[in-house]
Amino acid sequence: MDQKNNYFAVIFPCLFAIALVLISQSIAPLGIHKIYYSNTKITDPNFIDRFYWEIYIFSCLFQMIIISIVLYHNKKDVKPRSIPITKRIAFSSIILIFFFSALSVLYLILFEKLSDIFPNIAEKLTLYEELMDFGEEMTTSQLLFISAILAPIVEELVFRRYLYCRCCYYLSPNYAIILSAFVFALIHFNFVQSGYAFFGGLVLTYIYRKTGSLLLCIGLHMMNNFLGFMPINAPILLVFLFSILASPWAIMNLQKIQAKDQ
Repeated sequence: MDQKNNYFAVIFPCLFAIALVLISQSIAPLGIHKIYYSNTKITDPNFIDRFYWEIYIFSCLFQMIIISIVLYHNKKDVKPRSIPITKRIAFSSIILIFFFSALSVLYLILFEKLSDIFPNIAEKLTLYEELMDFGEEMTTSQLLFISAILAPIVEELVFRRYLYCRCCYYLSPNYAIILSAFVFALIHFNFVQSGYAFFGGLVLTYIYRKTGSLLLCIGLHMMNNFLGFMPINAPILLVFLFSILASPWAIMNLQKIQAKDQ
């Protein structure tokens, strides 16, 4: 069997990543209900929102345990070689993350404008806003913890360390980057968020491919999610503008790295 041309086999790790997210999100409400809140009906429409903090923690811990076991026993990995992270590489990576954040803002603005014209887009935007309102019972610190700390760790483990490296066993690195980013977008389960999640997946996987540093990608993912809590003011817009102008320089720096696989 030619591992590089076995396109059918690459479907399994993709389905596994999707199933892991879906199962964890299904088990978590049942687990929280069974352990702590058995007096509250799980069919209560307010249950998920009321206990979103506990459910999300449970879901992330479940994913981390399962993916750690899989990674420990997984032999079909093609990991990018780790290189020393110089100031130039770190700065270039940060510029690309700000560039992606700027594109995300423009993407959402475009959706809002199109929603005034097309009813179907307005419905998708409304669904996105409703999903973003989950966890209203949580404090700001709790929201920051799960969005800017816990989620990046879990998602980088699943989609960069596991899925991308596993896809590289069957596909060329460029195809593996696109496929893992596509699956990363799918698991966000809404059209609006999946759009910018795909481009975010491309950027983070490209950086992982070039540097081999999962810790760098986790840090960059945390930074991007933290930016979502910041108001769009003049200083932020200036940073976004700088990142857009400097992105070709950043890409050029990362392109100079001769990525090798282990």
